[in-house]
Amino acid sequence: MPINKYNELVCTPSSSIKELDITGAYLRKIILDPFSSLMTKANKLILIPSMHTWVLPFDALPINDTIGEIGEGRLIERYVFQKEFSLTSWQKDDNESEVPDVRILAVAPRFNAPLKKQLSRLTSRDTSLIDLPGSRKECLKISEFFPTKLIIGYDATEQMFDSLAPHFSVIHLSTHGVPSKENDKLQMLAFNANPSDTLQDCFLTLYEILNMKLSNNLVVLSACRSAIGISNKSEGSINLAWAFRQAGVKSILVSQWDVNDYASSEIMPAFYKSLSDGFGKAEALRQAKLDFIAGNDPLFHHPYYWAAFDYIGDNSQLCSGTSLFGNFRGVYFYAAMSIILLITFLIWRYRIKNL
Repeated sequence: MPINKYNELVCTPSSSIKELDITGAYLRKIILDPFSSLMTKANKLILIPSMHTWVLPFDALPINDTIGEIGEGRLIERYVFQKEFSLTSWQKDDNESEVPDVRILAVAPRFNAPLKKQLSRLTSRDTSLIDLPGSRKECLKISEFFPTKLIIGYDATEQMFDSLAPHFSVIHLSTHGVPSKENDKLQMLAFNANPSDTLQDCFLTLYEILNMKLSNNLVVLSACRSAIGISNKSEGSINLAWAFRQAGVKSILVSQWDVNDYASSEIMPAFYKSLSDGFGKAEALRQAKLDFIAGNDPLFHHPYYWAAFDYIGDNSQLCSGTSLFGNFRGVYFYAAMSIILLITFLIWRYRIKNL
């Protein structure tokens, strides 16, 4: 099947760009070209994929049938992409212009020795690769753009996450996605363990997410294969993003395959930078991907590095980008201006007294 072949090629960084784009051009022709007359003046596409096309990274498809060896001329250059699970979920989006109080909960666990061994087995990675140093840097960079509560290292347990998650407008989870024991087509999110926890207490499952009561504006799952789930005729895919939407979350950013640690640590902070500049959420992801492509060696132009991230939800803003109160840096700006004005006033007063 062409979609399966395309996904195999796009998930492999050493795959041939030429072969990737021949297959991609064929998929674009049969899926999108029938609507080309409607898409001529559009710059944003809202997609409700079928169970077969859910895993397709649409923004990586080539615009033309023949493109260059480094993979230029992709749909990401032309469109902002948003996905929805169904028409019903799309109609529920209220498209608020911005969030009044943007506060981020950023979580990047470090894992104890027993859990590290289990994660090594579940992810087929060496134990030395289980702790993700890039994820902690990622969270620290994010805190430069918005007020952020950081839970980094051994304190990042599922219990801690459950208690804090409902109280933040944005959640950023930078961790491992691992197959569920009940169904290996479903993913779980890994956390560190408390001393009294069993190893099972370290994983947040789809069913546990469904039982949470959330109202967050955005959840970012910077975790490998967090978009993988069970194919469903009506909802496309029953996955972690679907579970968060059912629990009350407005929009979700997920990954389709095992994301490169370097690429993630570059794209995610750029995403939040664009959000702080006033881009809509879907637009901010597109801009972060384009910045990554433009700022890196042609080796990283392969869609494997940037196309894994997928956005589900509306394109509303987190902040206007024009109000300095809209992000954390505004606090420092106004503090500095207040100090400067106070010093100027004291100097002026001193000179008046000594005239």
